[in-house]
Amino acid sequence: MSSKVFIVVPTFRETEKVGSLLQSVRHLHHRPLELVVVNADPGDATSQLLAREAKHGDLIIHEEPGIPEQFWSGTVNRGLRRVARRSRSGDWVLLMNVDVIFHNDIVGALLHAALRRSPCQIGAVAHARGNVISSGVQVKSWMLTLNRHPLAGLREGHIPKGVCIPVDFLPTRCLLFPADALKNVGLVQERRLPHYGADYEFSLRLARHGYAAFLLGELCPPHLPLVCGADGSARIFGPNAAGGFPGRRRAQTDFPRAGVGFFKLNCLGITGMPTTRTVALRFCQDAPAMCGKRSLSQ
Repeated sequence: MSSKVFIVVPTFRETEKVGSLLQSVRHLHHRPLELVVVNADPGDATSQLLAREAKHGDLIIHEEPGIPEQFWSGTVNRGLRRVARRSRSGDWVLLMNVDVIFHNDIVGALLHAALRRSPCQIGAVAHARGNVISSGVQVKSWMLTLNRHPLAGLREGHIPKGVCIPVDFLPTRCLLFPADALKNVGLVQERRLPHYGADYEFSLRLARHGYAAFLLGELCPPHLPLVCGADGSARIFGPNAAGGFPGRRRAQTDFPRAGVGFFKLNCLGITGMPTTRTVALRFCQDAPAMCGKRSLSQ
């Protein structure tokens, strides 16, 4: 039997984006495939849409209820906990944003590349308005917070297809990793990093536990226009009154330019993450406890 892929997608009042995602899933050929949509506003129009779509096709669609008050990290962890309970050795997790749409079988491409480099984590190149946006980070200097973003700024037609680029960590916009990593590494740090920077910290923790990070030269275009451009300007999850996680003006995957950051932590290798000063100070205070392995219950 083929390995199962769990796709985990957090959302909050973004029914239109969820609908676009469901339509684009037809490009994914891998089976068995389970789509876990973590809905932070259960019972809304998104719930109705998922209930209708769950009755069609061989794709397993599951709505995991969340709560409106929870931030990105806690919402994602609800889906990851379901995966940890139901997955078997050899299964995979694709953690992604709700505004990503598939124009090709990116899951098959990611899985093929990952199996050749296992154990690893692998992310897809993303673009907005035809330009590649930051899809992976190579650290030039932890001390000086100097980073390089491979392929960023290229036109989509100039991306080398099928090329895997080693990086230090990845955003979770379209990130594939082994389900076993949830038992070996733990979940997203929802208490210390409830939103900003949590995806980078999770990816870096995976890498430090032996899951090397790679960026695959394939396209996984986010749903325009709600994605930052190649200049690094902030994307927005959705209109404040209509959708997206409330009060979050910047995506957790938006990374500042080289040399810009609120703090530096050499013990963790986390530098320049786009977070609020309050969260940054709390992160610094709790840093020693984060160096160790985290359990699934946290």
